[in-house]
Amino acid sequence: MIWMKRLHIIPCAKIGHALAEAYDKKVFRVIAKSARTAHPITAAPGPEPGGSVIQLGANNEYNAQALVDAFFEAASILDEKNVPRAGRTAVLNPRQYYALVSQVDTNILNRDFGASQGNLNSGEGLYEIAGISIRRSNNLPFLAGNVSRVDGENNDYSGNFSTHCGLIYQRDAAAVVQGIGPQIQTTGGDVKAMYQGDLIIGRLAMGADWLNPAAAIELQSARS
Repeated sequence: MIWMKRLHIIPCAKIGHALAEAYDKKVFRVIAKSARTAHPITAAPGPEPGGSVIQLGANNEYNAQALVDAFFEAASILDEKNVPRAGRTAVLNPRQYYALVSQVDTNILNRDFGASQGNLNSGEGLYEIAGISIRRSNNLPFLAGNVSRVDGENNDYSGNFSTHCGLIYQRDAAAVVQGIGPQIQTTGGDVKAMYQGDLIIGRLAMGADWLNPAAAIELQSARS
């Protein structure tokens, strides 16, 4: 019985992870497109500022010093646009994150983790740079090339992400509307007895789009 329960949990977990990844991928693509968008409000006393793109330089997506410089440039840009400091976040590819930990002087590491080596022992604890909280994810459109639009989707999540290598944004950059949050459903006892198995369903109904382009910054690395 324990093994049967375990076999039931594994596919549910995998479906849940798939839903979460699909959710994140859409949101990250929307924020990247927001960074490339001019603000729609152009009337006086505007125009309001649009999104921004920071160029790291050719093939510099894993250059730790270029990334650190980009964080301070992003903080300056957001300050100049009067974007609130609360809720500023960066999302990087895992290799970029660990490059920051291993390649840059430990004065950027959060010393609440570990001893004199900062967090080099665990690879964790790189919390923020220039007041920007840092996260890592495999769901960025990292150097992803052209991402096509999916038939049946009302929102357009497509784009050319050939040089995309990270996001820095404030939480007002994009918005998400959920009709159905990520859910897992399984069939009841009657179906299980009839078919000697379970039908496991994952469902999600959501849409995302940009909200305030001024709060979005995309990192790009030109390909040589």
